Amino acid sequence: MSIALGSIRRTRPLKHVLIARLIAGLPLAGISVMHLVGAAPMTPILEAAKSPMPDVNAILAPVLGVLAGLMLLSGAFARVGAAIACGSMAVVLYAHLTADWPDEPPIVLPIAVLAASLYVLWRDGGAWSVDGRSSK
Repeated sequence: MSIALGSIRRTRPLKHVLIARLIAGLPLAGISVMHLVGAAPMTPILEAAKSPMPDVNAILAPVLGVLAGLMLLSGAFARVGAAIACGSMAVVLYAHLTADWPDEPPIVLPIAVLAASLYVLWRDGGAWSVDGRSSK
């Protein structure tokens, strides 16, 4: 394993990080799947927030959200998933502050996902993660 890849996947046996991974990964993956299958269309949200290329981002953002959510939940490349989640939640917070849309979730949800993602980014995947198992 290369040095850069090893430093990204390095983890400590911290068991409490699982809570942060669940807080970040479950809503991120769940809501992203809803956006992907069309249960919660994303294009109107992006258009209301005046996001660039709303049609492209309505496809790309949910795919990255599902990927990041699965990375966080499994703990495989947890820091990479957390970094993707932080970027996504920054855009979601911007949309919350600039636009209103039907069925808008409370702003506490993206703040919680962002905070939990930052914690995973800072600490690592923890004891019960794929990264933790591969580093043994």
